[in-house]
Amino acid sequence: MACVTACGCARGDRAQPPGNGWYVHRLCVAADGSRIAAAAQRGRPGDAGFSTALLVATVPSGRVTYRKESPTAQDLPLQWLKSGPQLLVAHGLLDDFGFGQAASGIFALDVSTQHRDRVVPLLGLEDAARWSPDYREVIFQLAPATSWQPPEEVRTGSPDVYVASDARHARLLVSRAYLVAVAPLDGGPDYWVVVRKDHSLFAVLVPVGKERSVLSPSLGTTSGYSVSPNAEYGAGLGSETDGKTRLVVQRLGANAPPVVLRIPTDGRMDTVWSTDSHTIACFGVGGLWLCDPGRRTVCRVGREHQRITACAWLPGDQELLVASGPDISLVSRETGAYRHLCSAEGG
Repeated sequence: MACVTACGCARGDRAQPPGNGWYVHRLCVAADGSRIAAAAQRGRPGDAGFSTALLVATVPSGRVTYRKESPTAQDLPLQWLKSGPQLLVAHGLLDDFGFGQAASGIFALDVSTQHRDRVVPLLGLEDAARWSPDYREVIFQLAPATSWQPPEEVRTGSPDVYVASDARHARLLVSRAYLVAVAPLDGGPDYWVVVRKDHSLFAVLVPVGKERSVLSPSLGTTSGYSVSPNAEYGAGLGSETDGKTRLVVQRLGANAPPVVLRIPTDGRMDTVWSTDSHTIACFGVGGLWLCDPGRRTVCRVGREHQRITACAWLPGDQELLVASGPDISLVSRETGAYRHLCSAEGG
């Protein structure tokens, strides 16, 4: 599941590309835009030479300052802390098929010292977590680890969404749901947690528990769910009868008709909002498209047949980071020009 929130963290389609080289499948941008974290993978699980990597690079120099590889585990970057070198990561052990197999946890990783502090008390298969807007809580989704033995209960299906106040205490927020976004609510400490259930989105106000509809199943969206950083709009992707892609944008809790934009591609796509909540980047097998729901415009950026595996906006919304294969590039919103930043290739 692709997931982008106000933190600027994006993950792309995890379908395995051809070949055995490195490819980047998740990007995470620091709040000030000075550094990025990327998750990469080489080859297919079970193949000789399979490995994963977490790397950190500075912007705009592209200098890689941190890199950790492993053939048996993966660190997924989730969100940079507000300041400093700490990065929220999900650490998981992998089986021969590339799936998590053991309880590992969510940590705050200091990429300068490599010190880890556990921030989530429950153990399971986690691949999505966000800080609350005040950085006092961690919201995360968790599915039980398959390695758990009785008397622990092993459940299957959708994960649950929890809120952790520290490394010892967590409370259940929503059962059988996928975490999509965390967004602030103006005027107080409350915030929205947006989750997906059965192709519908709804927002839960924390800690009050009030719910608000975002996208209903009747809109025909099946993937690419995201929420604008200002928590006003939700978006999702669906397929048209002619095989093209439709982007549906709905104001949270509003009865107004949704905005529907048609993207002339039938490839698997994902979405990420600009930080000003005005533009949606749609990316995937069909390349990179910029969609403006207010003006109802859609334009392609870059090459027609390029496969984008991860994408994120830089602060200011004038440039985007895109990953294609092992390469991470800076893309100008105005000109569409690509500039190579760094690569997952290397020792």
